[in-house]
Amino acid sequence: RRGRAVGFNLRRSRVVANRGRVVVAVRLVVRVVDRGGIVGGIVGRGVVRVVQAVRDAVVRGLHRVHDAGLARREVFDDRGRGRARDACARAAPSRQPRASARAAKTYSCCLSSSLLSRLAPGASIERYRRTTIAGPPRRVFGVRLSAVQLTMAATAERKDLEAFNASPRYRDELRATAAKLVAPGKGLLACDEPPNVLPQRMKQCWTSLEECDAAWRCGYRELMFTTPGLSRYVSGVILNEETVDQTMQGVSATKLLSSLDIVPGVKLDGGFAPMPGDPTQWRTAGLDALDAKCKKAKAAGCAFAKWRAPLKVDFTEAAVAAEADALACYAKICQDNGLVPIVEPDVVMDGAHGIVASARATKTALVRTFAAMDARGVDVRGSVIKTNMVRPGAAHAAAEDVDLVGAATVRVFADALPASLPGVVFLSGGMSEAFATNALAAINRDPGRAACPFPLSFSYGRALQQSCRDVWRGKAENYAAAQAALLDRARRNSEATKGISCDDDAATTSLHVAGGNRY
Repeated sequence: RRGRAVGFNLRRSRVVANRGRVVVAVRLVVRVVDRGGIVGGIVGRGVVRVVQAVRDAVVRGLHRVHDAGLARREVFDDRGRGRARDACARAAPSRQPRASARAAKTYSCCLSSSLLSRLAPGASIERYRRTTIAGPPRRVFGVRLSAVQLTMAATAERKDLEAFNASPRYRDELRATAAKLVAPGKGLLACDEPPNVLPQRMKQCWTSLEECDAAWRCGYRELMFTTPGLSRYVSGVILNEETVDQTMQGVSATKLLSSLDIVPGVKLDGGFAPMPGDPTQWRTAGLDALDAKCKKAKAAGCAFAKWRAPLKVDFTEAAVAAEADALACYAKICQDNGLVPIVEPDVVMDGAHGIVASARATKTALVRTFAAMDARGVDVRGSVIKTNMVRPGAAHAAAEDVDLVGAATVRVFADALPASLPGVVFLSGGMSEAFATNALAAINRDPGRAACPFPLSFSYGRALQQSCRDVWRGKAENYAAAQAALLDRARRNSEATKGISCDDDAATTSLHVAGGNRY
C-alpha cells in the first residue's frame, strides 16, 4: 500500500470475445514487503507507467488481435491489493489502420486523470500518455516485461522517505531545534538540580540553609541566564521543572531564554532508585506521567526535554534492556508532543575499572538504546544524545589521561552511533572543570574524529558553574564577576569543541559524586 510495492504477479489472465470486442482481463497481485520499496510507486503515490506488463500467454493473445489498441489502464490501491483493468477498444479494420509490429508489441498504460489529480496535483495526464518505452522483454519478480517506466513524482516520494519513522506533525520543527542545540561551537548549560540538591552543590554561597528558598534559587539562575554574551557559546539550557514556572525580569524563564536566543528545555525523568527484583541495579522512573508533563512543558515554551538513565559499568542484561526501552519510550512521547528528546544513557564512572570495561559498557548501552529507539519509531534526526565520555573509573590510576579518553570515546562512538545523528553532548560526570574541557578538546582533535560525522559538544552542569559559584558566594557585589567567570568557562568549552585545550590549573578540583547524581 501507499506506493511501496516491490513486485507483482499475474494470477489469472484471460481473453474473451464479446459482441465483436476483445477484452483482456488481467489481475495483478501486489506484495508489499517493506517501507523502503524496491520498485516504489507501482501503486499509490508514485506516477506509474507500465509497458506490456502481461505474461506470455496474454501477449500472444493480444498479438492475434492485430488492430487492438490499449485504451487505458487504471491503477489504484485497495487494501494493499493493487488491481489493473485493461480494456482493448473495439477496432474496426475499415476505419483504423493496422498497427505496426513495434506498436503491436508495446502496450502502454497510465493513471487515470482523476487518480493522477489526487496523487500529483497540477500534473497533466497528457504528459504521461506521450511517453512510451519499448525494449526487449525481461523478467522482473516473475513477470515478463518488455519495458517498464516508473515516472514518479520525485518530490512526493522524497517527502515519503523523509517521513519514514518520523513524527510527521513536528518533524521539521524537531530537526531544526536539534540542529540548533548542537550548532558549531555551542553546547548546553545543565542547571536542572532539584530544590533539595542545589544548595548542597554550592555551600560556599550561603550561610544558612533557610536562605536557599525559591527566590534564592531563582536569583542564582537568573544570574547565569542574563550573562552578557552567553548565547555565543551556549545554545540551550536544561531547566528543572520548578524553574520553568518561575518569573525572571517580569517574564517566565522560558521567555527570557528565548529572547536571548537560547533554547529552553526541561528535565522530565523522575529520578532513579534500586531496580525491582535486583536492588544492585538502577531503574529510572517517570514514564507514567510523562505525556502530561510533555504537554505542560510545550505549553510553557520549552523546546526540548532530558531524561537521564544511569547505569553501572557492570550492569546486567535486564538493567540495560529496561533502561534502553524506557529511554526509547520517553523519546517517542517527547517527539509526539513536539519536544526534542535529549536521550541520556549514563554509564557512571564509579570504581577502579579500566577503560576497556568502560568502553564495553558504553558501547553496549548506546547500541541497545538506538535499537530500542528504532523499534519505537523514534526519529533519530530529531533527537540528541547526551552521554558519558569513555574513561576509566574515578579510582583508576589513569583516570586523568585526556588523550586516552579522547581515543577511546571516538572509537566507541564510531562503532555505536548512526551517522544521521544531529550530534552528541557530553555530561561532565563529576570531572573537574579543566579536565572536562581538555577531554572534550582531546576528543575533537583525535585522529579518528572523522569517523564521527556529527558535532561532539558539551552539556555540563558543575563543570560550567563551579567557577561562577566560587566567585559569586551569594554576594551581590560579586554578581558581574560571577557572570564573567561563567562566560569564560563557556568560551573555553566552545574552543574545546574545535580541539583547542585550555591551560587552567585553578579549576582542577574533582567534582565527582559517588553513585552518580541522585536526581
